[in-house]
Amino acid sequence: MAVGGLRIIAAAVGAAIVLGACTVHGGSSPPATTALQPGTEARTLSWGGEPRTYLLHRPAGAPPGSHPPLVVVLHGASLTADQTERYYHWDSLADAQGFAVAYPQGIDKAWNAGSCCSGAPGRGTDDVGFVGAVLDDAAAQVGAATDREYLTGVSNGAMLTLGFACERPGRLAAIGSVAGTFTAPCDHVPGIPFIAIHGLHDRAVPFSPGAGTVESGPGMRLPASETVARFLAADGCVAPVTTTSGPVHTETATCRPGSDVKIITIDGAGHQWPGAILDAQRAAQDGPQDQPSTALDATAQLWSFFAAHPKVG
Repeated sequence: MAVGGLRIIAAAVGAAIVLGACTVHGGSSPPATTALQPGTEARTLSWGGEPRTYLLHRPAGAPPGSHPPLVVVLHGASLTADQTERYYHWDSLADAQGFAVAYPQGIDKAWNAGSCCSGAPGRGTDDVGFVGAVLDDAAAQVGAATDREYLTGVSNGAMLTLGFACERPGRLAAIGSVAGTFTAPCDHVPGIPFIAIHGLHDRAVPFSPGAGTVESGPGMRLPASETVARFLAADGCVAPVTTTSGPVHTETATCRPGSDVKIITIDGAGHQWPGAILDAQRAAQDGPQDQPSTALDATAQLWSFFAAHPKVG
């Protein structure tokens, strides 16, 4: 929830405002355009001829003129930005560590990520472009550090995260995937720090090849292990070293400078965000197989990886 229950309503309506938002591909950090109070505000952008929304959390205790890191978190299909903010406890970590968080909202609770999900691919929505606009606007609002922009998501949101990294190489410092995989072709996988977190009993997005995985074509949905293999190759990594603690297996690869890859898999975990705290309605909807694992806090793992990887070059 927003700090202190604060939720400011802000409108940035019109394509001209989107185009005028500070772009942060390099150079010095842009100044914040609004003196925001700590907490979460809802922002509206005009994108693709219609209003699109996202939530922006500014950390408590951020000194004036600071340039915090920015993490953009993409919800899964059938979820909302508000649920993502509540379930995965990014805000409390952001307040403690001094970074900003943005939660974009997909149309009809889904993202166009190639072959997934819901009716989004049929609409042909440019969600890669929308996420780029959110990055621009959020970075301008909080004066984000230009070398510390990160993108992550779960399931359908992780699929869009991977698609964004493929289509916008060089924009981000690092990316993270929770229960995700490539669902659209990526001819040139970018060399970028990458962390993947995946349940080994995930039936919706299997980690290993088998039922539910498709290697190519319009219905492409790679096994997540193949997506990981492509990032290992793109980052020039040597074979990962694996450590195991209970049901959690952590593979850490040594790669080209600034391009590490980390893979965390969890025995018995289904299609979920480990460490999430769901409300009763969502827990019932997900069912017993996909309840969040308590063996790992995915949010903490993602931030720890992001914090260690500013953009190189």
